[in-house]
Amino acid sequence: MKKKKGSVSIVPPPAVVVPLRKAVYKNLVGLVGNDAAENAFLAQCTANGINTLFCYGLTTILASTYAPFVTFYDKAKAAGITKIFAQRASEDKHLGNGFSSTKSYNLANPTKRLHFGLENEFWNYNLTGEDSNALVTNLGPANPGNVGDKNFPDAKGNIIYSQWIVLQTKIFNYAKSVGLDSDVYIGHFHDYVENTPAVTIVNAMIAVADMIEISWYVDTAEFLSSDHGLNFLVTRLNLIGAAGIARSKKVNLVIIYAGNAPYMETWFATVGNTLLKALNISITVINSNPGSVLTNVAGYNIAGFQGYAVL
Repeated sequence: MKKKKGSVSIVPPPAVVVPLRKAVYKNLVGLVGNDAAENAFLAQCTANGINTLFCYGLTTILASTYAPFVTFYDKAKAAGITKIFAQRASEDKHLGNGFSSTKSYNLANPTKRLHFGLENEFWNYNLTGEDSNALVTNLGPANPGNVGDKNFPDAKGNIIYSQWIVLQTKIFNYAKSVGLDSDVYIGHFHDYVENTPAVTIVNAMIAVADMIEISWYVDTAEFLSSDHGLNFLVTRLNLIGAAGIARSKKVNLVIIYAGNAPYMETWFATVGNTLLKALNISITVINSNPGSVLTNVAGYNIAGFQGYAVL
């Protein structure tokens, strides 16, 4: 179609029909070693076409023996899960020499290795709670309160951005050296402690991650409307897209949905409301929302979904 002089073409991303990644997070404490519970969970994964699993609770699961987890690993692979990640928050848990670290487990189990997922919320450093629903823009909270001693993690284990990017770079470089993936979870591109610009954060992040996992933690009413939750997702997509274009690459990303209260618990409780349906609704709503103009779409690829507290 010929473009009129002076007009701007907005090209929406293609609708996702068969996503590359179909993932869920799962706390394995109380699950691994319980044959019936393992089978029930993996049956749910198969029914939902899940092909990627992010594992919480590995410090407990791998504390003294690898055997129960190795058995679960084999069952998960047989159930169609092609990639299994250790979802952890620190360098020690991933790269330390302790028995339960991801690195130690992988060295002991070279045919049943875990990929690396980092979950450490620098954007929430020393905040009293999640600030996602309070943010309309990418500027962060106006009054974050007492930061404390930024040289140390806060009470929840979060570190500041300048430490986070060093940590993720170490994890990514090690993962690549042994042929594994290294993904990052991101809620917000803001650093109110040292005021690193969002553009700087995004550009640094996409250089040291195979996949960017961006949260869209809204409640059911917000999910079905065109409010600030959706607009903030678009802000992050545009930032990622611009960074991808600057590097002449398509950044692979996935959208995370939360199936617990106060988020989309009631939506996912309805029969037929699946993660794949959520993803396609998201893309449709984004494309039809006049207040959400997608730019820089050539710089990213929406590769799929991840579900937290959904299965």
